[in-house]
Amino acid sequence: MPQVVRLALPGLINIWISVLKDTALVALAGLNEIVARSKIAAGATKEPFLFFILAALFFVVISSATLQSVGAAGAAARPQLESSRRVNP
Repeated sequence: MPQVVRLALPGLINIWISVLKDTALVALAGLNEIVARSKIAAGATKEPFLFFILAALFFVVISSATLQSVGAAGAAARPQLESSRRVNP
């Protein structure tokens, strides 16, 4: 089982990042939707920097959370992989 995690984790992370960038996921809007809404808000209020900076910060926060969870998943899988290598050389 640990070998499967090691092989499947990069593909799952790649799919997650693609979903995050391209589509709406649960209650989170995708990057394209955030930028489109920022353009609408910037046009209505004539304050483009505010809305584009907020959109960028939102994406950075979501991306950072993804990186943290990927790091935690990798750290959780690492001891299992090391123990399986010792048992099955």
